[in-house]
Amino acid sequence: MRSTTIGNDNAKLVRYAVDPQRGVVVELVREWDHMDARTSKTSVDAMSGTGPVINPLASSLTYSGTWYRAKPTNAVESDMRGVVVTETLVPSTSASSTWSHAVNCGESRTVSLTEDLMQSGLTTLLNSYTASSAGHYYMVDVSRQADGRFTARVTDRVSQTHSQTAFTSRTSAGVLETTERKFNQDDSAGWEAPVQGVVVSVDATKNEFCKYDKTQRSITSTERILAAHSAEEAAGYTEARSKTYNDREAPTSAPSGGTGVINAIRSEQAEDGTYTNDVTSRTSKSLTANTTYGSPLHDSSRTVVSSAAAAPTGTASTTGIVTSVSVSNNQDGTVDGVVESTSAKSFTSPAFISERTPNRVDSSTLFAGLTAPLDSDLSTSTFGSLSARIAEDLTYSGILTSTTYRIGSDWEPAVSLTASVTSWILRDNYGVTQKRAVVASRTAQQYSSWKACYEGMTDAETLGYNAIERPIKIAEGAYVGIVEKVTSFGAWADI
Repeated sequence: MRSTTIGNDNAKLVRYAVDPQRGVVVELVREWDHMDARTSKTSVDAMSGTGPVINPLASSLTYSGTWYRAKPTNAVESDMRGVVVTETLVPSTSASSTWSHAVNCGESRTVSLTEDLMQSGLTTLLNSYTASSAGHYYMVDVSRQADGRFTARVTDRVSQTHSQTAFTSRTSAGVLETTERKFNQDDSAGWEAPVQGVVVSVDATKNEFCKYDKTQRSITSTERILAAHSAEEAAGYTEARSKTYNDREAPTSAPSGGTGVINAIRSEQAEDGTYTNDVTSRTSKSLTANTTYGSPLHDSSRTVVSSAAAAPTGTASTTGIVTSVSVSNNQDGTVDGVVESTSAKSFTSPAFISERTPNRVDSSTLFAGLTAPLDSDLSTSTFGSLSARIAEDLTYSGILTSTTYRIGSDWEPAVSLTASVTSWILRDNYGVTQKRAVVASRTAQQYSSWKACYEGMTDAETLGYNAIERPIKIAEGAYVGIVEKVTSFGAWADI
């Protein structure tokens, strides 16, 4: 007779298995036979759910606890037993084991193996490892067991802080560099505060554990002194320099120097807070240059003094010599100066005719550089004029002109004349000496005549002796003209 009901009380035990390695129940298999085909299908469909089975019975034995269907429920038709429905149950409990070990100096691992997981338990387990916390790196491996349950293997990689001892990574005459590394650190900051003379740099990268691997380099500068040495030399100066690198001391004022010395200090602050001090000392050299030059009227000399300790002086000026001195002060306390001296040369030109008329000849002489104006005793036949100026050196230069008047045919065209000349001082007109020349002639008819040429007269004064006066007024109170006088033959008359 076929059964139409699948119940907890009519199930038969097929297999109850225990894992001897772990000591846990791994499987309960039970079945129902002689089932009606139509009823078995409906029952199998109902038993395909994932809900738990509480305290299942098999062959009238109770298997306490909560069980789950781990495999599909089968309905198989048998010749002798009709349709047989088979159900495989597994307990709800899962088994876990854990062990830890160190991988290297920077990592340890904890492996957790969880077996006999149902789908819901696996989901819950996996959700607990969705994100790695700082310092942890999770690796999860899931496999399906033969009974339909799951095994999850979780490896927890745990970072370990460790470091590499500082070592010298670079060295030179002025620099010492040390490098130190730290791994799996909580932050990216350096661990050494910079001080003067030290530059600290940190490279930090975030690793797979969400920690920081850091490399710190410390560059320590070494103080170096470049001793004073001659850096530059020229005709007018010498320059010495000294230099201090990586000086821990702040720069000071340049040292003082004496006359002719300029000391300068130039400081630059480096990245590490130290100073590079460059001290320059320039000492000037005194130089003297002499130059002479001249012309027909002067001899000159020029002395140029550079960077002298004292101002140059020239010789005292005397008549005919002009000396000038110019001085300027230099930054280093020395002086530059120029001494110029010019000496006049005496010069007198040959006399030359500067103007000529039928009745008059002007003869001129140029002069320069004389200690006194050019002078000459005018002959009784001439008038004279002198134009002179005094120069800076108290010498004189100018022009001396003498004028000679003569008797020509235009005076007495019908008479042959022989002439003689006499001269005298007429008077002192307001302090100015006036010279007069009288030209007299004697003819064959034994009469004498004279003609007086005069200038600067203040009035047309009468000279007497039947004089014929022809004055010409050239300015107020000044006349120029001719006076003629005729006498009988006899002695010459002097006025």
